[in-house]
Amino acid sequence: MEKIIKFLCCGLAVLPLFANALDSTPFDYKSENKEVLDYEQQNKPSNISCDEIKAQPVEKRVRSQESVRCIFDSNGQVLFNLFQKALLKNPSIEGKIIFDLVILPSGKVAPQTSFSISELKNEKLENDLLSAVKNFDFLPVLDSAEWHTKYSVTFYPY
Repeated sequence: MEKIIKFLCCGLAVLPLFANALDSTPFDYKSENKEVLDYEQQNKPSNISCDEIKAQPVEKRVRSQESVRCIFDSNGQVLFNLFQKALLKNPSIEGKIIFDLVILPSGKVAPQTSFSISELKNEKLENDLLSAVKNFDFLPVLDSAEWHTKYSVTFYPY
């Protein structure tokens, strides 16, 4: 059986990574972790497209959860490959990881970025995912402050 991964942005499926995984694919993973459920309730995304975000001039660009989602969408294959590699060793891996992101105005990820919650129960995978996220390049903005946010990704074998 072929396996797929769907990324979740605040609890909504936003990126099937195989062409045959249509948006209508049922997504039935439900976390039982109260912290995860609270996070999902508080962080529901809007419907701004990635193209609209990327088209904004740097002077008008504002860091947002949607801009973070766009970067996770465009770098999704990296995370997917790490998950697939881990599945070869342990086919029962599934769950959510919530990253505590610190993004610099330049778009680079600060070294203090970490994850606060993981249901994956696989330390190597968690560390590999964190290393990959630290190499993401987010869109630069002109404000002078670091931007702190949480971002969840759910992995499940399908």
